[in-house]
Amino acid sequence: MTDVASRARRRVAATVRRLLSVGVFRYLLAAIAGAVVDFSLFALLIYQFGVGYLWAGVAGFFCATLANYLVSIRLVFSSGARFSRLHELLLVYAVSATGLVWHQMILYACVEYQGMHVMLAKVVAVGSVFFWNYLLRRHFVFAQPGGASTGGSGTQGQ
Repeated sequence: MTDVASRARRRVAATVRRLLSVGVFRYLLAAIAGAVVDFSLFALLIYQFGVGYLWAGVAGFFCATLANYLVSIRLVFSSGARFSRLHELLLVYAVSATGLVWHQMILYACVEYQGMHVMLAKVVAVGSVFFWNYLLRRHFVFAQPGGASTGGSGTQGQ
């Protein structure tokens, strides 16, 4: 039994290593960290402080972008390859600004036109901008000089 369990553990570990070598999966982990910040702040602002869901959406999105950036430069992208960290962070927020516009429009449409609960609408909005943010960060903000991206297979941040 222990031999079978040991082989199963090794297979699971190998699968996890393989998944972690894929940039989009590592970015998903960073996005989960950002989502925890985003959803927590969103809910806190709405349910504890009575802030409107669109304003709470903006606050959560901005804090989540910072959390995502900090985790991303550890797990996903090579920071400082093309720009200074401050310039990089400003570019991440610039890229995210377009994502925020889409986020807010989707959040509003889901709540006001579809009648969704704000937390479910938040899930839809965040999920909708996930790939936009990943692709622009990978191919623009964190691209190596000359255009090569740094979020591919096997490339890790510092």
